[in-house]
Amino acid sequence: NGNGDADGMTIKVLSTTVRCAGVGIDPSEHPTEQNKLDIPKLLNEHYPQFGPYLGVYATIRTAGSICIGDTMELILDAEE
Repeated sequence: NGNGDADGMTIKVLSTTVRCAGVGIDPSEHPTEQNKLDIPKLLNEHYPQFGPYLGVYATIRTAGSICIGDTMELILDAEE
């Protein structure tokens, strides 16, 4: 909706996901150790508080919509 909230949408985070190292290879070049970026390693070096994680696996609990610029709130669910 673009008004700053996620329109009532709720999701359940199942687990974190490690950033795939494959995104560090330029498909137009033959990959070598010199031109290969180790994205998980770089994430660990520059953002050690997050490790190599760059996303989550989640399921939708309550349908809704989310737009660029909307915010979401983390609610810890002690029941699960």
